[in-house]
Amino acid sequence: MIKIEINSLKEVRQNRGLTQQALADLIGVSRKRIYLFEVGEAKPVPNEKQKLCIALHLTAEELEESLKLVKGKKQKVKSNVVTFRATDELYEKIVENARQSNMKIGTYVAKTYEGGQIKVIEGLPEFTQELRRIGVNLNQLTKLSHVGKIRNPDLKPIQNTINEIYIKLNRMLSD
Repeated sequence: MIKIEINSLKEVRQNRGLTQQALADLIGVSRKRIYLFEVGEAKPVPNEKQKLCIALHLTAEELEESLKLVKGKKQKVKSNVVTFRATDELYEKIVENARQSNMKIGTYVAKTYEGGQIKVIEGLPEFTQELRRIGVNLNQLTKLSHVGKIRNPDLKPIQNTINEIYIKLNRMLSD
């Protein structure tokens, strides 16, 4: 089996003994454009790819692989911008739903478009506040039990309250 090692664009350029400026001059772009290719912030257009392949003695596949490798950094992924027109009524509905779900408008639209359903649960802050209280109570009972101040505390009421909250949340989510 033949093992082919793929290097990042920067490593390939350096292995060929070229500076960013020298490579830029060879393919007819700026030095900064070469830098952007190397750090993954820009992708070469087809004619630049062809010239890079020739200058660096790479196949198109090898170039693609080397462009994917960015040492020490994650490649930045540019998100696409989508715009659309909406009636005032639809826009207000989107804004209100995004506000209720505690999301930015763009995030809300993207999540709902991806097929995810966003359920806004009224009264959720009260649920979380009650759960925090239960957690504090459990913590206090645990401390008291560890220092020997209480023995065998009755946790049945707490268990019942947690079960009620669980059942109510599941009903809300299934509606």
